[in-house]
Amino acid sequence: MEGFSDGGFACGLAADGLPVVEPKRASVRAMLGDADPEASLGACPPSNGACHLWRVAACAVLAGCEPRQFPLVVAAVRALLDDAFNAHGTGATTMGCAPLILASG
Repeated sequence: MEGFSDGGFACGLAADGLPVVEPKRASVRAMLGDADPEASLGACPPSNGACHLWRVAACAVLAGCEPRQFPLVVAAVRALLDDAFNAHGTGATTMGCAPLILASG
């Protein structure tokens, strides 16, 4: 997996120390495996645009995930987009609220 250029760190784009990987097309395709990149996981608040697997895979690559971890990422996104979670409410609140998913192993 290729790392983000030093220029990204110098510009403050990766100030938290977490992995940042440039999401090149080949890496995103590898993340997707046999999955349909145009498949939608649902509407993404607040604009309710379609949450396509291609975008989720690009974000997973950017975050340093490996293809074997992608099914967990997809499951987490499905859970966040479920009406019972109320993603619009957590994204539009004036209170300090942010979803966090930790996975290990």
